[in-house]
Amino acid sequence: MPPTTTVLRPLGTPLPVGFLGLAAGAFIVSALQLDRIPPHERHAVAVVLMAVAFPLQLPSSAAPPCAWLSPGSSS
Repeated sequence: MPPTTTVLRPLGTPLPVGFLGLAAGAFIVSALQLDRIPPHERHAVAVVLMAVAFPLQLPSSAAPPCAWLSPGSSS
């Protein structure tokens, strides 16, 4: 019986998740700059950015180009 191989391929591009992280980070920082969030809470804003916005942007920054994912590409 030949060995079975499992190939995992992404279901879609991670760019929408990266844009969500960018939008979340921009919204949080703009709320801080417009005094919607009190200035003494800036350390909490930094923690939220590190916990939410940066991890959401990570998959889109580490994603390979789509040409690598297409089956049968000869490059």
